[in-house]
Order: sequence, then C-alpha cells, then structure tokens
Amino acid sequence: MSLFTLSRQTIRKPISKPTFPVISRAMHIQSIPMWEGSGNNYAYLVVDDKSKDAVIIDPANPPEVLPVLKKQVDSGAINLKSIINTHHHHDHAGGNVEMLKSYPLPIIGGKDCSKVTKTPAHGETFNIGDIKVKALHTPCHTQDSICFLFEDGNDKAVFTGDTLFIGGKFTEVRSR
Repeated sequence: MSLFTLSRQTIRKPISKPTFPVISRAMHIQSIPMWEGSGNNYAYLVVDDKSKDAVIIDPANPPEVLPVLKKQVDSGAINLKSIINTHHHHDHAGGNVEMLKSYPLPIIGGKDCSKVTKTPAHGETFNIGDIKVKALHTPCHTQDSICFLFEDGNDKAVFTGDTLFIGGKFTEVRSR
C-alpha cells in the first residue's frame, strides 16, 4: 500500500464530534474613555449578554459616559441595573450626582462615595445576570477602596480603581 493510498483511506474516515465542552460566555466589557488627553481615565460598562443586565463602573465624567449609556439603553441593548464605584475620589465617583438625574439607580461602593446606597461587605457577592460579582475591600489608595471581581464561568475580570496605582504607595492616611 502506498503512502498516497493510506492518506486517502484516512481522509475518508468519518470525523468524530469534538468532546470538549462548549462554553457560552455571557460577560461583555466596554471601556468608555474619559478626559482623553488631559487625564485619561475610563468608565466600564459590564453587560451580561444573555439577560442584558448591566452595570456602569466609575462613571466620573457624565458628559462622556451618558451618551454611550443612552444609546444602549434606548436601543434595548442593556438593562442598566446599578452604578458601581471603586472608591470616592472625583475621577471615579465624582459623576454620581449627575448620573442619578438620568438613571436613578442604586450606587454600590465604599462608604465615602457620593450618594452610595450599598456598601458590600468584604467577600460579599451579588449577580449581574449570570455574572457573579465579589467585593474585595482593599483599603490602601483610599480607606473605602473596593475591588470588584466579575466571574463568568472561567472568565474573570477585576476592576481595581486606583488600588494598583502606578505610584505604588499609599495615598490616603487617616489619623486616629
């Protein structure tokens, strides 16, 4: 039997179906640039594609964030459920008052965030559709800093605010 004949026989064998599990991802993350050129910060829109439930993280500059949200909400692409703040500084939570005028939603964040309605305990979890979110208190950059770990099956994303700040030092100290 020649090599060519063997190859033809092999090619004609039926291909078995794959045995690996098919994973359906639900989490979609959109970054929304703010203050480009003068501060370069981001808000993040996290959406569970299946339920369309969504949260906006650190929407500090409403003039840049609101048009993105309005387009998605008005088209029915998302059901905006809450605002999340990683800490109280103006470049993360400074847009809360203005955001509430357009979207009167719960604000999840540290106790010092403007208009906060829920401060989750360390390790506390909640869901955005099928996405599991875990609050991780990280009092360093600010005393009310919280990182939020989003888990969609094996896919994970953590929103740290300025906890992983390039300066590498504590920036808020409170005396007792």
